[in-house]
Amino acid sequence: MEDLMRQREEDLKKQEKEREDAKESKDKALREAKEARDKALKEAAEETERALKKAAEERENALKAAADKAAAEVAARAERAAIEARIREEATIAAVKAAEARAKAEAEREARETQIRKEAAEKALREAEAKAKAEADRLAYETKLAADAAAAARSEAEKKAAEDATAAKEEAKKAADEADKKLKEAENAAAKAKAEAEVAAEGLAKAKPPEKRKPIRFKDAVGRSYNFPWERCHKWRVSFSVNRVLNHY
Repeated sequence: MEDLMRQREEDLKKQEKEREDAKESKDKALREAKEARDKALKEAAEETERALKKAAEERENALKAAADKAAAEVAARAERAAIEARIREEATIAAVKAAEARAKAEAEREARETQIRKEAAEKALREAEAKAKAEADRLAYETKLAADAAAAARSEAEKKAAEDATAAKEEAKKAADEADKKLKEAENAAAKAKAEAEVAAEGLAKAKPPEKRKPIRFKDAVGRSYNFPWERCHKWRVSFSVNRVLNHY
């Protein structure tokens, strides 16, 4: 799950860089288009100015017909220069629009892929939580069966004669040992399931840490002490029959 989250962060960084590159390319294209347009207008103005000066000189040294012809030629060149400048500007604008369309399509594609990865991570988290809950329920059920068996053994022992008290007590001790084993297995399985759920949930949400509670302490039928952290055992199911057996001793 850590690899998935790390990959997701790398993908997001990559997407951010690509968006910045696309914006930089767009800004560059706009600058180049503006520079080309300004250059074309400047060249057209200079060309027009040169043509006008030349026409003035020719007008002073030539006949009126020659002057009119020169003026017509100057006007034609200026118009042609303006048309060419307009064509270049339109081509530049079209190129910028095409770049913007490509950048937008790429951003939309990246957004869809990001959403797909997010949904996959959430699904994996839900499956991990469901698996952990099912495992905890199964172990709790097995623990309850073991505890019920211990209670039944204790009840049978109380019905026997006084001379069988020692043997009954040994049987109850054996049943309590079995229950202790099941409890330890349940604790280990619950810790494993909780670790898997925490790994799956890492990076998706930041939950408020639970309040620190005191551990649960008790003794079994043979006087052994148990100390279970509250975070692990506050959701376990405990059989009433087991409580009666432990309280009897």
